[in-house]
Amino acid sequence: MSKEDSQSLFSRFEVLVAPAIIGAHANAPTGKGFRQRDVRWLIEFFANWIEPSLDPDGLQIKNTQISRYLERLTQDGYALKQMRKSTPRYILNPLGLIELMHRVVQKPYYPQKEHFFFLFSFMVNYKPRVQEIVKAEKKRFPHALLLELEELFNAQSLLERQLYFTKRELKKLQKRMEDQTGAAQLTQSIMQETNDYKTMAEIVEKQFPYTLYTKKPLRQMLSETTQRHGIWELTVGGIRRNRLMWEQIKEMLELHIAQLEKLKPLNTSNWNDFET
Repeated sequence: MSKEDSQSLFSRFEVLVAPAIIGAHANAPTGKGFRQRDVRWLIEFFANWIEPSLDPDGLQIKNTQISRYLERLTQDGYALKQMRKSTPRYILNPLGLIELMHRVVQKPYYPQKEHFFFLFSFMVNYKPRVQEIVKAEKKRFPHALLLELEELFNAQSLLERQLYFTKRELKKLQKRMEDQTGAAQLTQSIMQETNDYKTMAEIVEKQFPYTLYTKKPLRQMLSETTQRHGIWELTVGGIRRNRLMWEQIKEMLELHIAQLEKLKPLNTSNWNDFET
């Protein structure tokens, strides 16, 4: 795996990396900082929670990846690096804490549901640890940063965004399924009246434009296959996609919406006590 591919894999799991660094900072003795190995352990620990179906080597984190990530935080002014017996230790500053949370909270939607549930759980359950950091270093947290931190740790807001985008995805999928059924019925109706494949393609394209229309119009796609295969794709193939794939995804989205709705009463966090 190339350095670029390795870093890309690492960045896809930033939902674990950022909380792991925050956790390592929170666990470290005051003023002494945390080590790379502390971050690695927490990443693997968190990964074990959300990737139970993977083998132990499913998420392979290298020390060099963690080192580069921490060095970048240091270079960007979000952390202080100290050397203790040739071992580097890092201390997050208030901006670093905010930056790391921003990186995971700014994502409007988590398609991988286990990633969302992990982040939501982290924000709700580890609130006291972050509060301890703030109280211990209150002089380093001006009022404006406290307000920003309060919003970043707003688990209710995270939940509402996930719910909104999941409902939107469900609506998009339902429309797609309806269009697929409509296109199949229209194709059958047109071909009963005329055997003009080109006309059929133009009519179906106009009434039921598909998602990738701007990249390759339906007429062009159908012209690149035989009439028999094109008609099959619009009728039998489309109905089968509904039944064998999209209905299952629809049920998954509906279940996720129900899960999110069930979480609403559980979130009673009040982050105003950041300032107490």
